[in-house]
Amino acid sequence: MSKENLLWKLDLLESQLKEDPTAAPTRLVKTKFAVGKEKKRTANKNMTAEEIEEQIREVKKTLVDRKIFHCKQVVQRALKKALTLEGLKIQKRIKAVKADDIKLKALNKEALAVKTFKADDLAKFIVLSTIFKLFLKNYEKHPDSAPEFLSQEVIKDAISKKAVVDKWENNQKNVYGRLCNNNLVKSGLQQMTVSVKFVAGLIDKTEAKSVLEKKSNIPQNNKSENQAGEPEKRAGNDTTGDSDAEGDFADFDDGANDHLVAGSDSESAESGDDDGEEEEEEEEHDDFFSSAAGGDLPTLATGYISGSDDDDNYDYDNDATVKAVTTERKNRRGQRARRKIWEMKYGSKANHVQKEKEERRVDYEKRQREFEERQARRAAKQATEPTKPIVKSHTTDDKPLHPSWEAKKKIVATAKFEGKKIKF
Repeated sequence: MSKENLLWKLDLLESQLKEDPTAAPTRLVKTKFAVGKEKKRTANKNMTAEEIEEQIREVKKTLVDRKIFHCKQVVQRALKKALTLEGLKIQKRIKAVKADDIKLKALNKEALAVKTFKADDLAKFIVLSTIFKLFLKNYEKHPDSAPEFLSQEVIKDAISKKAVVDKWENNQKNVYGRLCNNNLVKSGLQQMTVSVKFVAGLIDKTEAKSVLEKKSNIPQNNKSENQAGEPEKRAGNDTTGDSDAEGDFADFDDGANDHLVAGSDSESAESGDDDGEEEEEEEEHDDFFSSAAGGDLPTLATGYISGSDDDDNYDYDNDATVKAVTTERKNRRGQRARRKIWEMKYGSKANHVQKEKEERRVDYEKRQREFEERQARRAAKQATEPTKPIVKSHTTDDKPLHPSWEAKKKIVATAKFEGKKIKF
């Protein structure tokens, strides 16, 4: 199911309030041809001017909400890597300072702040603080000064987030400021700012294009952030954000799509007003902001910004600490293999050999001690027990022999000796 093209709808609604709809500026090129059709001019003829204006305000609020949501996704992806790099920067500074240096305490607090920050929450703080800085500076003194294209939910969130940021400690603000200076974060915020102003009608297509082209010519300062641009673009394809939010930054140059627009409009003129109905069902695709992806942008006012960072140009991809964290370590040898190497290198002086000898000696001494204790207990027991008298065996010399033995003795006594011949 196609999503409603809100920029198309907004251009048509605003054109109905003009005396000459065809002369009114439009956000989309294809809208210029649609407003000249009778069917489009009379689409909302039963609505009053006040009702059309109210509908315009609602469409603007919906569009701005989508732009803010999309910017949060972009900033969140950028902050995930920026937080990791910021933590490595701080750890490198901690190793460089002396143990008694005053900076050490401040750096430890900043390291703790990096660990407590979460990319999703921090993205909300940065985006909503930017909205507050741009459009809600005087809201607390003059509540009526809030722009009509901001919803009440966005206004409340922006004020609450700004109040939380103001209560942060200096170490948190230092980290927050450096993260806001990240090139990808600044680029996402700049695109959101131009897109919101364009939707609100504060700038036209030419001004928005010139601003982004001017910003895209500024060279990038951070090599690591420049390298991170490609994965961020790939990650953007996975985000299920609003097509109109991403379309605003896809095709800024009118010349890139003029031949397509002209062709579609010429066909619509031949086929009648029914093709205009189909155009409303098309997925929203702004034909501006193509140059937004050209390069990074300068610092945008995003609340507290700390001083310049001396390590911004440092090549963290080739840093020893970064490599130690990111390089996959090899598998360790097994215990038997390590012991065999140690025996070949140290012989009987190897630690595990000495330890085994000591264990055998301790075990032998333990068993010898237990044996001696048993022997001592046995000797003590024998010494305390009374000795039994020796019982003499009974003699039977005074008793007569059995008659058979008497006969045997007589035969032996009277027997004549005879040898026995043995044959070999």
